[in-house]
Amino acid sequence: MKRIGLIFLFLMLCGSAARARGETVFIAQAEPQAVTEPAVQTPHTVPKLETEETAEVSGAPVETSAAMPPAVEEPVATEPPWEGKRRVLKIVNDYRLAADEVVTTLIIIAGNATLHGTVTGNVLVLGGDVALAPMAQIHGTLRVIGGQVSGGTGMERHIYVHNGWRAVPAGTRLLMQPHTVWGISKRGNLWLTIAKFAISTLTYLLLAIVFSRQVQRMERRMSEHPIGTVLFGILMLVFMPVLLAVLTLSIVGIPCLFLVLGVLFSLAIYGKTAIFLLIGGTLLSGRLKPLAVIFGYLLYFMATSVPYIDWVTFLVVNSIAIGSCLLSGAGKNAPRLSRHAYTPQTAVHY
Repeated sequence: MKRIGLIFLFLMLCGSAARARGETVFIAQAEPQAVTEPAVQTPHTVPKLETEETAEVSGAPVETSAAMPPAVEEPVATEPPWEGKRRVLKIVNDYRLAADEVVTTLIIIAGNATLHGTVTGNVLVLGGDVALAPMAQIHGTLRVIGGQVSGGTGMERHIYVHNGWRAVPAGTRLLMQPHTVWGISKRGNLWLTIAKFAISTLTYLLLAIVFSRQVQRMERRMSEHPIGTVLFGILMLVFMPVLLAVLTLSIVGIPCLFLVLGVLFSLAIYGKTAIFLLIGGTLLSGRLKPLAVIFGYLLYFMATSVPYIDWVTFLVVNSIAIGSCLLSGAGKNAPRLSRHAYTPQTAVHY
């Protein structure tokens, strides 16, 4: 009984001490329950956080604090696929490049050009003027033959203006190397020159073999009448630019312009085959004579590669070639006298 009384007394003392401390014992007993409550609510709160993050990534409207405003996607300005890849060719028409336009190459023949926009390549104007606005940009070269350039900001790399007699060599070199308008690199220009030499050599050799009779007949005519052939070639040199100018400026002649250029180009190749055969024939004869075309073309190729005489050689040789073709065609159709001499018959008297 004494032990029971002592235990009861001890419990009373502990209870009074707990009341004096503000029921700390009950709070300590409630702490395990407070620790377990987040474990029960964890499955509900975690999906909520994942849902908000997913909504923010997908772009759905989510209420956030003022420190993190919602990201707004701005539209990206995309250029049309044809911008910067256009090559413009105008004949007997003026052209205006707007400020928001971009072209790669611009070629104007017998017309004026007004540039406000950007040209990523070269600009060529034949027989016309060029007006450059302050915002115009030309990344390549500007070449004007027979015209003037006005305006500009000085940001252009190269500007070449050819007037008077300088227009002749400039235009001739353009005919010799038309690929320079497109702005080919030096390495590409080298490979293109090699390909041009190989294709031209093969072409002249095939013409000399396939049309051997016609080419040799033309070659003999030039060797028998050299002065007349050269004079007629000079006459063609004066007549052809006039003909091309009339066809270019006339509305009716524009469709025929490319046809005439094609005919002149074919006659020049055919006539140059006979000229190369005549030049190279001094070394080769007989069955190997068609191969003389290669030697003649090699001399012509070297002469057209030398500055200051390249354009003169090109004009003279091509003019003589075209004139020789016309003379051979006219001589072939001309009536010929009989080779047999006329012998009068003796009168018979009976």
